Amino acid sequence: MSRIRTFIIPVALIGAVGFVAVWRNLYEAAWSPRQIILITVDGLRADRLGAYGYTARPLSPNIDALAAQSVVFERAFDAPPATAASRSAGAPAEIGVGGDGDALSSGIATLAELFHQRGIATAAFAVPAEAIAEPDGTAGPDQIEPAAAAAQRARPLLEWLHAHAGESFFVWTHAIEPSAASAPADDADMAGWSAADITAHRADALVGAIMHTLATLKMGNELMVVLTAGPFAAGGDTAAQAGGEVASDDRRVPLLFATPVFAPAHVDAPVQLTDVFPTIAGLAALPAPPDSHGTSLVPLLRAQ
Repeated sequence: MSRIRTFIIPVALIGAVGFVAVWRNLYEAAWSPRQIILITVDGLRADRLGAYGYTARPLSPNIDALAAQSVVFERAFDAPPATAASRSAGAPAEIGVGGDGDALSSGIATLAELFHQRGIATAAFAVPAEAIAEPDGTAGPDQIEPAAAAAQRARPLLEWLHAHAGESFFVWTHAIEPSAASAPADDADMAGWSAADITAHRADALVGAIMHTLATLKMGNELMVVLTAGPFAAGGDTAAQAGGEVASDDRRVPLLFATPVFAPAHVDAPVQLTDVFPTIAGLAALPAPPDSHGTSLVPLLRAQ
């Protein structure tokens, strides 16, 4: 009897472990985020973040903490030459966007529109209105917060999160970071820092404020936070305006997906910013436009 008992117990344990694994796989396959926060930062370089191996200065403790809970794409690259284009589904020529001040062409679908059509609350913060609205003003999020000074940028977003904590939502916050040449360093300790260092430092403060608010509101089970960069993160705008080429290494940007279901991991497969649109749409069970130039990263996320 003791031998039978000794045999049955391990079998039962194996069966229980197998059941849990199957249940988790089914849960991950069926999981869909009800609340989505997309954070994009102009000029944020992957090679200035601790999560991507930067050790010269502790510039990004909050982003690094978020990365520790995320699927991190090691080789994400900026493809289109304009942020509005990256956020949409098509190529810049099809969208009619040549710079951050241009408007989207009529008929181009955006993530905000897809969510809005489902009756889901949408908002955008620190984004110039002309960069996301169509000429007739009908497209884009329900609420648009004009670009604000870095020190005040987080407050409207955090107040909005408090007000909508119990709702389904899609919110985009785009940090238009000033370069070191156009804005003073925050304190004397930052004297001599590069524009990329200052951008990472300020972006980290924004991410820290957002994550603290989410923790306070106890949001998590149906929440997805996506962090990436605006275009030409290494200052490629200057090269493009001068007619120069932007090296592929200069277009490498951070890309993180933090969810309660996908195990933290680092993915080495090369991806592009245009992949963010179909990935978020796919996870939220929204129909991505058939002419989307991006590729859904959902299979890579679920494989971790």
